[in-house]
Amino acid sequence: MKKFTLALIAITIIAVGFIVVSSNDTTDNNSTPNAELTTIQNDLDAGAVLVDVRTPAEFAQSHAVSAINVPLQNIQQGDYGSLQPDQKLYIYCRSGNRSAQAISILNQNGYNDTIDLVSLTQWQSLGGDVTSN
Repeated sequence: MKKFTLALIAITIIAVGFIVVSSNDTTDNNSTPNAELTTIQNDLDAGAVLVDVRTPAEFAQSHAVSAINVPLQNIQQGDYGSLQPDQKLYIYCRSGNRSAQAISILNQNGYNDTIDLVSLTQWQSLGGDVTSN
């Protein structure tokens, strides 16, 4: 009888452990985008800049709330607008192509704290707010 009781206790402990581990995995997966957005928002509050490198027409249609528009074409011509080399820059475009090009150019010109958010869609998937006209 003691062996049966010990076996039953062991099975119960294993089952409870499995349930706890499973529920923790689900919680961690669901909180990741919010944690990343929180980090970005904290950086923006501390002086980082959210930069949309799409065209002015694309920017006028919709953009991330608090983003500024510095089109890739301007960056290619050496016009970085109000961006400063010592600022952390979060950069996005439509698909990730222009943001990658912008980051490459900026990095070559002393802007070393640049983060590629890839696209406006990626920003939204993190939970970031978007304006649309």
